[in-house]
Amino acid sequence: MKLSRHWVWGIKFGITAGVLAYLFRDLDWALLREEFAGLSMGYYALGVVITLVGLGISAMRWRLLLGVQELSLSIKRAFTLTFIGIFFNAFFLGSTGGDISKWYYIAREHPEHKTRAILSVIMDRAVGLMSLLGLGLLVLPWQARVLWENDETRIFAVLLMVLFLVALGAIFLLLSFPFHRLPQNWHQQWVKIPGHQIAQTLLSGFRAHGQNGRLTLLAFALSLLLQFLLILGGWALAQALSIVITLPQVMLILVIVQIAASLPISIGGHGVREAAMVMLFGAFSIVSSDSPTAVTESAIAFSLLFFSLQLWGSLLGGLLYLTRPDQKKYRPNSSA
Repeated sequence: MKLSRHWVWGIKFGITAGVLAYLFRDLDWALLREEFAGLSMGYYALGVVITLVGLGISAMRWRLLLGVQELSLSIKRAFTLTFIGIFFNAFFLGSTGGDISKWYYIAREHPEHKTRAILSVIMDRAVGLMSLLGLGLLVLPWQARVLWENDETRIFAVLLMVLFLVALGAIFLLLSFPFHRLPQNWHQQWVKIPGHQIAQTLLSGFRAHGQNGRLTLLAFALSLLLQFLLILGGWALAQALSIVITLPQVMLILVIVQIAASLPISIGGHGVREAAMVMLFGAFSIVSSDSPTAVTESAIAFSLLFFSLQLWGSLLGGLLYLTRPDQKKYRPNSSA
């Protein structure tokens, strides 16, 4: 039996509230206040600037992926719609609100290519995930021993490798598999499936990435730069909190945490993000130099500050959304 949307959101809310209640049950609030009291605003501001630059690069990545689909969009427009998407992600209780808003606007501007428009958004997500997984696998050998010593973190390490291989296999299959050589009876059954035209358009649009490899590779390179900047912003936050941690550890922790938080089991990744952060800080014995015994408090403080970086991007997106000259004309339905 299919669950209604209200049941799904109820389950997500329950998981989020339950995990946060469990984490905060034994939290030393005095130590958490000390973590924030010693915050270096210079390093925090550096983290904000680095993150905003990285989010700006994500607009350039999406514009390149739109170019693969032969959809035009100015860099200013791509920048505006990207940050509006970040705004919807942060304030509409889910990670897909931004994708829907981006698709809505680009589909309004290219109504004859709505399927290709949504494919550009899907590919934007896919390229971001692949680059994130790639960076995680890059630093995994340096931290593999620590991860393998802990049963819970070992699962994350295996999941990281499996996700990368599955994603790589799916991309190779879609780009190279000779679907046109399938038996004739398969094609006859295929055309009977409702909506097969849309799927066919998506497939042909996806294959355009193989035919226009230069733009696709450039988008992937920009995505790697984007992910590294977001991780560098996280490193700046660690310095702001006087947390003793190396850049490879920050990279691996944030890769695993972002993947865990993107799972559709909680509201906006809240709770899951903090739980994964606490687990990984414990595995690597990471603490603040000011509070060498406050592993959980350091992890929670770092997690909250890392989320605040997204809020700065979303506030900029909200400002752009409210002040755009055409916002009344293109304002999406709030239920989208």
